[in-house]
Amino acid sequence: MIALPSAGGAGSGLVEPVAMPDLGWTLWTVAPTGAASRQAALVAAATGLTGLALAFALAAASQKRQRLRAEQAMRLSLERRVAERTHDLSEANTRLRTEIAERERATTALRATQAELIHAGRLAALGQISTAINHEINQPLAALRTFLASTALFLERGDEATVRRNLQRMTEVTQRIAEIIRHLKDFARKTGPEHREPVRLASAAEAALDLLRVRLRAEDVTVDCRIPPDAMVRAEPVRLEQVILNLMVNALDAMRDAPERRLDLCAARATSDEPAPSWRLDVADSGSGIAPEHMAQIFDPFFTTKPAGEGLGLGLSLSSLIVRDLGGSLTAGNGARGAVLTLVLPAAES
Repeated sequence: MIALPSAGGAGSGLVEPVAMPDLGWTLWTVAPTGAASRQAALVAAATGLTGLALAFALAAASQKRQRLRAEQAMRLSLERRVAERTHDLSEANTRLRTEIAERERATTALRATQAELIHAGRLAALGQISTAINHEINQPLAALRTFLASTALFLERGDEATVRRNLQRMTEVTQRIAEIIRHLKDFARKTGPEHREPVRLASAAEAALDLLRVRLRAEDVTVDCRIPPDAMVRAEPVRLEQVILNLMVNALDAMRDAPERRLDLCAARATSDEPAPSWRLDVADSGSGIAPEHMAQIFDPFFTTKPAGEGLGLGLSLSSLIVRDLGGSLTAGNGARGAVLTLVLPAAES
């Protein structure tokens, strides 16, 4: 079989001989191959495209498997990091709760210690004025004995008017003794949980003055108390009296060697600089004032300018601590004559 070009060059064909023995001929036939070639080309092209598509599909499947493996690895890594972070946060939270509990215990212990220290300071103040208080009670008792003796004589004489007048005076004396004892008991008692209530500044100052009355007379101190009756603050009564007493004692100590002894207590509404309505109480003395080098230390614990043995330097420090607990402030400065200690406390409704 021989491939020859077809006639006219229109295509190609296969030449195949056919023997004809009866005639003694050999017949050559030409079979065209164009259609078969085209079909074969189409089959080859289809096969190639199929193979190419299969290759793309296999490549896509491989990339998908790789992407899935990468995503799975990333997810596992993220889960491990999340688990580690969760564990760290859990441990940190546990440590934080432990620290908070420890700080709460420390705060409770500190508050208890502060309360004990404040109570000790109150008893120390009473100890310092105990002699004066003893004298303050003994005077009414002596007067009471005198009234009793004279009343018996006037009763024998039948002077009923004088007897009634003496009985009235004895009643006043016993009331005075009862008032002093009440002040002592209230001031010395150990306060429980903090309880704030409306307190009249004038009443607290008068109670503190009662405890210092004998010393004021003995040292010839002139007291000028100008506290409006409507001056009401929110505080704990006994602690407020302790603060005012400490401020007065500090003023009396500062005037010990002064030629003129004058104690001024003046209350007024605080200025608008305060964040809330407040009352301001100035306790001023006629001493030598506060030295500039001591101004920054005036409220430090155990700081004192008094001679050794005349105080521990805790009065103003405890007063500052109490005032802060009551939501107020305590500052020191110098006035026209001497030192001025300024107490500011939140106002209360009358």
